[in-house]
Amino acid sequence: MLGLIASVVAAAFIAGLAFSPFAGTSRPRSIRPIPIALGGFTGALVDSILGATVQEVRFCDVCAVETEERVHRCGAQTRPTRGAPWCNNDTVNALATAAGATTAILLQLATSIRRR
Repeated sequence: MLGLIASVVAAAFIAGLAFSPFAGTSRPRSIRPIPIALGGFTGALVDSILGATVQEVRFCDVCAVETEERVHRCGAQTRPTRGAPWCNNDTVNALATAAGATTAILLQLATSIRRR
């Protein structure tokens, strides 16, 4: 629960920064902070869910630690413990970014259409 609250606060903070006097004047006036905040929250939520369920986690038997690497820094081969072999941290980040951006774009389009 604490992580969800932190995600909401962080997304709202970033959206607020986009509209601060320090953000400059290059942003279009039609952009609203709510789609930005909800897109950020969606991205963080998707990242957490995929990271906990689909992302591959491996184990180094020599060091007795979980890792994402196929060869641990000690040089030992690691073994998979859970997750999908095709899903590493970069994949999770790309999917979460795409989900957040898509959410923000769709919400922005929906609010733009509704205002017409």
